[in-house]
Amino acid sequence: MDEELAEKIASLLEPYMTREKLSLYEAEVLQSGGKKLIRIFIDREEGVTHDDCAALSRHLSTLLDVEELIPTPYALEVSSPGLTRALKKPAHFRKSLGRTVKISFRKSFDGPRQIIGRLEAGEGDSFLIVSRPDGKQFGFSLADVAKARLEFEE
Repeated sequence: MDEELAEKIASLLEPYMTREKLSLYEAEVLQSGGKKLIRIFIDREEGVTHDDCAALSRHLSTLLDVEELIPTPYALEVSSPGLTRALKKPAHFRKSLGRTVKISFRKSFDGPRQIIGRLEAGEGDSFLIVSRPDGKQFGFSLADVAKARLEFEE
C-alpha cells in the first residue's frame, strides 16, 4: 500500500470534506494489476448517500488530474465504510466504544483468538472488550489485533 500517496490524497480532500461536512474514514492506495486502485471511505453522522460518493468521486478525479499525482492509469472507488466497517486506526476503535465488535487476534494471548463483544474502554492503543455472552473482560493492545470490525446490532 502506498501510504505517502494516500496521505497526499487525504490532504487534498480536506477542504472539500470540511465544506460538505464529511469525514474521511480511510484513504488507501493499492496496486491492482498494472494500475493503482484508490479507495476512499467517507462518513457523516447522519450517513452517506450515493450522491455524496459520486460528487466526491468527480471532485477527486479532477483534483488528481490537475495535480498530476498519479502519472499512470488508476481506478477510483468512493464509498461509505458500511455498518460492519473495519476498525484499523485507534480513532476507529475510540469512536466504536460501547458498540459490538468482532476482533481476531494475531495470536492467542490471555484469551480466545477471536472475540465478539462490547468494546467498553480505551486509552491510547489499549482497549477493553467484554465478550458476549459470558461477560468476561479482556484487555488488548491494537498491536495484538489482526482484524477488527463492527458487528451488526439489531
